[in-house]
Amino acid sequence: MSVASMPIKIPSSPLPSVKVVVVNTTVVVATDIA
Repeated sequence: MSVASMPIKIPSSPLPSVKVVVVNTTVVVATDIA
């Protein structure tokens, strides 16, 4: 959960954190399908 709290500490660059969340979600979904 420490990784999820990092983007909150860095409001100047929220885009990278959003990309990480999207990638993680995609990987989880792909893993569930597989």
